[in-house]
Amino acid sequence: MGAIITPLKTVFGIDLRSLAAFRVMISLYIIADVVNRWEFLRVFYTDYGILSRAAAMGYNHPARWSLLYLNGEPWVIHLIFAFTLFTALCLLIGYRTRLATVLSFVMMASITNRNLILNQGGDDLCCALLFWAIFLPLGARFSVDDAMRPEHESQPVAVQGPANPYFSIASIAALLQVSYVYVFGAFLKTGDAWHKTHDAIYYALSAESVSSALGERLLDVEWLLQPMTQYVYWLELLMPLYVFTPIFFVFFRTLGVAALIALHLGFALFLSVGLFPLISISSLMLLIPGAVWNRFVLQPGWSLFYDRDCAFCRKTCLLLRSFCLPRETPIQPAQDDAVAGPILEANKSWVVITPSGETVLSWKAVRRVLKANPLTYPVGLLAALLPNQLGKRFYDYIGNSRGALGRVTAILLPYQPAYGGASGVAIPIVGLHTVVIYLWNVRQAANSGHKLPDKTEYAAKFLHLNQRWDMFAPKPILLEGWFAFEGTLENGLHVDLWTGKPGYPPVTAPDNLRDWNKDYRWRKYLSRIHKKAYSRQRPNLARYWCKQKWADRSGETQALESVRMTYYGRWTQADGRPDRFKTYPLYNHSCN
Repeated sequence: MGAIITPLKTVFGIDLRSLAAFRVMISLYIIADVVNRWEFLRVFYTDYGILSRAAAMGYNHPARWSLLYLNGEPWVIHLIFAFTLFTALCLLIGYRTRLATVLSFVMMASITNRNLILNQGGDDLCCALLFWAIFLPLGARFSVDDAMRPEHESQPVAVQGPANPYFSIASIAALLQVSYVYVFGAFLKTGDAWHKTHDAIYYALSAESVSSALGERLLDVEWLLQPMTQYVYWLELLMPLYVFTPIFFVFFRTLGVAALIALHLGFALFLSVGLFPLISISSLMLLIPGAVWNRFVLQPGWSLFYDRDCAFCRKTCLLLRSFCLPRETPIQPAQDDAVAGPILEANKSWVVITPSGETVLSWKAVRRVLKANPLTYPVGLLAALLPNQLGKRFYDYIGNSRGALGRVTAILLPYQPAYGGASGVAIPIVGLHTVVIYLWNVRQAANSGHKLPDKTEYAAKFLHLNQRWDMFAPKPILLEGWFAFEGTLENGLHVDLWTGKPGYPPVTAPDNLRDWNKDYRWRKYLSRIHKKAYSRQRPNLARYWCKQKWADRSGETQALESVRMTYYGRWTQADGRPDRFKTYPLYNHSCN
C-alpha cells in the first residue's frame, strides 16, 4: 500500500527542486513582461500618456497602491522598470532570494496597479504567486543562497542541507492557488459554447485579434474543434482530482502536469494571448513531483580543488557546484590532497577531476563544469566559443585579481543562512489568506453578488490576491472589431490618429486584426474601452491624442481641434454563417 497511497504531506508538499524551477521560470516571465511593457512605457505609465496618476488613482480602488504613483516623469518610470529587472535577475540566480521575492512582488504589483485596463489574468496570477512565494524557500536549490550557506565557510567539502520534500501551510496555499486557475476557470465557463454546442474553440480561433496564423489554419480541421472544446473543459474542471489524488500520485500528477503544459503550449501556438502561457507553465513547475527530478541525476564523481589561501576561489567552487554539479561533489583545498596539491603549485590553477578521472585546469575546467549540467550547458557552449588562449588570459586576469575579488565577494556574497520558509508569525497570515482567496474564488464562480466583508476585500486587493479566472468565460469572444480614431486639425484637415497618417481613417476592416493591434497590451486596452463599463477611459485617450502634434498633407505639424472615436464591431457566427457588423459611435471630444 505504501507504493500506491501517498501521504497527504507529500501530495501538498513541494519538492525544493520544483521550487527552484518555479523561481527561474517566474523570473524569466517578469523579465519578458517588463521588456514588453517598456516599449509603451510613456503612453501607458507616465503623466504624459493615456492615464495620468490622478486619473489612475481616481479610477482605482483605494487599496490598490503603486510605487508609480510617486512620480509620473518618464525618467523615474524608466528607473522603476530597470530596478524591477534587477530584482528579477536576483531572483533568477537565487541571490538574497527572499528579499528579491518581496521586491519583485512589490514592483510587479506596482506596475500592474498603475493601469488596470491593460491587465489580463496572467498579471493577477504573477502577483498572487509572488505573494505566496515570499513564504517558500525558493533559494534552497540551484541558487547563490544555497552555495553561501554558513557551514560552507569552514567546511566547504560536501553539502547535505535540507531534504528535497518541503511541506508547510505556504506550500498548500501555493498549490491551491495553481489549481484555482483551472477549476474555477472551468466553473466560470457556463455558456452554451462550452456545454451544448461545444464550439468554444471555434469561436476562439475565429477571433482574428486573438487567433494566431496557426490557429486560423486549425479552423479548417472542423472535426477536431468540438472534441478539443470538451477536452479543455474537462481537463480544467478535473484538475484537482488528478493533481491531488494520493492514489498512484506520481503517475497521475506527472501525466496531469504534462497535459496542462501541453495545453499552454497549444495556447502559445494557436492563440495570441501574450505571456499568459509562460506564467501558467511557471506555476505548474510547483506541481512537479520529486520522483521526476530523481530520474535526472547528474553524473557523480566530480572533485574540485582550490587554493586554500583564496577565499574567492572557494566561493567560486561553491557557486559552480550549486548550479552545475551534484550536491555531494567534494570541494577542498588542493594543498590537502597529495595529487591535486603539486598540480596547483605547478600550474597556478584550480584543479577539477572529472568522473572519468581526467584532470582539467584553468579555463578548460570552467567550460567542462558548465557543460556538466543540462541547465547550464548552453552557458558552457558560449564559453566554448571563446578561444582557449583568450579564455586562459581571462582566467589568469581573474586569478591575479583574486585579492580584490575576495574583498568584493566578502561584501556581496557573505555566508548566511538561507530563508527556510514560513515562520511562526507568517503561518496565521498565510492560513487566513488561504481561506480568504478560496472564498473569493467561490464567490466569483457562484456569481451570486454576495460580498465578503469590506476589510477582507480591502486586504485581498491590497495584497493583489483578488482574482477572476474568466479567460474565454462564460463564453469565448464573439464580438471584436477595430476603431476609427479621426482627428480634425486646426486648419480643418483630418488625420488618422492610429497610424499618424493624414486623411480620414479607413472604415473598412483591416486585413488582419491581429496585425492591426500594435501589441497585446494595446489589444487588451482597445478591447475594453468600447464597453460601457470603461466609458470613463475614452476622454483620457482623447486628451492624450490632443496633446500630440500631427502632420497634415503638406507635412506641417498642427494641433488637434477635435477627436472622434468610432468602433466597428464584428460578431462571429457559428456554422459558417457570415459575420454581422455594427457601427458604434463612441465619443466626440473637443481639444480646446
